[in-house]
Amino acid sequence: MAETFKLGDKISSNERFSKRFELLKPLVKHYNQPVVVHSVDRPEIFYKILADGKLKLPTNHSSRKNSLYMERLLGIDNSIFLSLGFVYSTAYGFRYNLMFDLDLLKKSVFYRRSLIGNCSKAIVKYWIKNDSTYLEKLSKINKKCAEVVHNYFYKEYNGRVKEVFEFWKIEKEFFHHIDKYSKKKILLQIIKKKEKELFSRYPNSRRLALEYSFTRKVPEIISQEEIDLEKNNSFLGFYFTEKPSQKIMGVLHKKYLSKIMYDGKTIKKISELK
Repeated sequence: MAETFKLGDKISSNERFSKRFELLKPLVKHYNQPVVVHSVDRPEIFYKILADGKLKLPTNHSSRKNSLYMERLLGIDNSIFLSLGFVYSTAYGFRYNLMFDLDLLKKSVFYRRSLIGNCSKAIVKYWIKNDSTYLEKLSKINKKCAEVVHNYFYKEYNGRVKEVFEFWKIEKEFFHHIDKYSKKKILLQIIKKKEKELFSRYPNSRRLALEYSFTRKVPEIISQEEIDLEKNNSFLGFYFTEKPSQKIMGVLHKKYLSKIMYDGKTIKKISELK
């Protein structure tokens, strides 16, 4: 997972949010609402999604899973991950983005913040308060673990320490450290409490999505059902960070003529493109 998200270390949070807001503005002006986005980092995976006409659950496809360990612990490993706006594109350089309107939230699970990130941080806070020795053991597993634990206490973001636990850099080690903990049941209770705290049902999730559009609040949106791109009325179209290949354009013209292509500034129907 760390390799997939390594670009995030090279981009400041100010740059991410500035670009994210810039991309959202024309869409909000056009639709009077932000978009929900599913992002893909590899062209072969994106092409398969287009050809199948579906976003499939992980148990029904063979593509790489990015957060398998922590997703499994939280019971969300068989899910489709979405974001409010272009989070994965602006932070991690994901090139292929599918856009949906907010009606998709009716059948989605909405958390007001990153579930994995906040649960991971809550566990670390528990260890700091109740078992600092065990947290120290995590830091001694390898160099990367030592760096992540050190960064939690000392790394500055925009001039101040924000206590960010970069779990994605040591996901496997962190997961096994939790799994081996003698009081694992307490950690699972912490996860359950945090999940309940962050969860929001529709239509409140829609209200929050509208409220969060141009703020630094980043919710996590999860679909636990397959999304049929040809039948789902919430599906709007596509945003690419680079010119798509002829192969991808071919399937777009074949199956998605009524959908839109957004280039970051203008919105056109695919049927209008050559």
